[in-house]
Amino acid sequence: MAVEFLVKARARKIYNKGAIGQTVKESPAVWGGKERLPDFLIFRVSDATKADIDKYNRIWVEEFTVTEEDTYFFVRHTEQNKANRPTLTQAKRNRFKNNLKSLGVTSDDVTISGGGVRIAKVIPLQWLNSVVNDTLRVSHKHRQYHIRTNGIDNLVAQGNDLVEMTLAQFESNLVDGFD
Repeated sequence: MAVEFLVKARARKIYNKGAIGQTVKESPAVWGGKERLPDFLIFRVSDATKADIDKYNRIWVEEFTVTEEDTYFFVRHTEQNKANRPTLTQAKRNRFKNNLKSLGVTSDDVTISGGGVRIAKVIPLQWLNSVVNDTLRVSHKHRQYHIRTNGIDNLVAQGNDLVEMTLAQFESNLVDGFD
């Protein structure tokens, strides 16, 4: 079974060149007149299913875990060992601290330790999870995965709207934003 989806042929607004569209259709698919060059390429992957592509077209979300220890909670970025993981901005840190402070957590209750934040159990876990969700778990407007830019440039230069390939070829042209 083959599937089709759009890939951005050039950077525009919030999307980077090579961004993989979220709509995946069974092939042959019907696409609109504007879903062509110069803005889009249609990718047809001959041996893929929607599920094969969906793992590459999701929005990039920063995930944090909250674990419970004896006398404290520990908040840690789930992708801690990835080199290019999104970093906490000072604004996000300040918002996190201010939200904790508004719940009665003092600076004495918070320690940066072991690649995360240790917080004394002075508030319920549910409250802490709410603060983490509101301030740290951020959805980025760009995608985590994209097609190599030089590959997009080569395809655009060929001038063909439709690009056909196998799943292995598609995956070999992917770039993971974390790497």
